[in-house]
Amino acid sequence: MGNLLGAVDVRKKDSGGLEYSVDRGVTWAPVSAGGSTWFDVEAAAHVAAIPQLTESVALQLGPANVGELIGANLADAGKEGGAIKSTGTAWALLMRTFPWQAANTSKIACSFRGILGAPVTTKQSDFGLVRSDGAGIQIATNFDTNNTQFFAQGYTGAALTAPVLLGVADTLVHTWRILSDGATVTFQKDGVTVGTLATNAVNFPTNAICPGIFDNVPGTAQGLYKVLYSFVGT
Repeated sequence: MGNLLGAVDVRKKDSGGLEYSVDRGVTWAPVSAGGSTWFDVEAAAHVAAIPQLTESVALQLGPANVGELIGANLADAGKEGGAIKSTGTAWALLMRTFPWQAANTSKIACSFRGILGAPVTTKQSDFGLVRSDGAGIQIATNFDTNNTQFFAQGYTGAALTAPVLLGVADTLVHTWRILSDGATVTFQKDGVTVGTLATNAVNFPTNAICPGIFDNVPGTAQGLYKVLYSFVGT
C-alpha cells in the first residue's frame, strides 16, 4: 500500500502475519490479496471492475487521522469509532494532491463508507471526487434536485450534467463506489450497480480530482468512516 500524505511508511506485521503500515501514530488497514477487511474487499472490487488499476490507498477517517486535519471544516461526526463530516463552509478535500489527473479519461475507483444527509428543504450532502470548487463527480442528496432519491452528477465548476438517480434516499450507512474506465462512470451502492454516466456527457468535468465531502447544513446526519481510492501508479 502506498505512502500516505508524504509520511514515512513503516511496515509491520500483525499476529497473523498480515502486513500493515504505521506512522506517527496513524494506522490504516491492510490492503492485501485475499484479505477480508472492508479495505481488502473494496480493493478487490476496484481491480475486478478496472483491471488496469495498480495501487489502492486506504483512509481510516477519525479524530486522530491525518485526513481529518487537511480541511479546517472537518469535524468528528460523533459516530461510533470516529468519523468526519463537512460543516457546511466549503468542499473538504481529503488529500493534498490529486491521484487522478483528468476526471473524463483517468482510470478511477473510489469507495466511501458513510452516511449522507436526508434530502430535506435547502439541504445538500455529498461524497465526491472533486477539486476545491466542487468540480468533479458527486454522489449526493439535494432536495432541490430530487426530494426522495440519492443521485449522481458531474460538475465542471460552472455547469452540471443531468442527474443520475441512484435509488430512494435514506440515512443508513452504505458503501458507495465511483468507478470509471475513462469512458463510463459506474455508481454502485453496497456492491450493486445503481447508475452510470458517460464521460462525454454534456458538462462532464475534465479536471484533476481527489476524494472530498460537502454538507451545506452542519449537523449530525452526514458521517464518513472510510475511504479507499485506487489509481494507475507509475
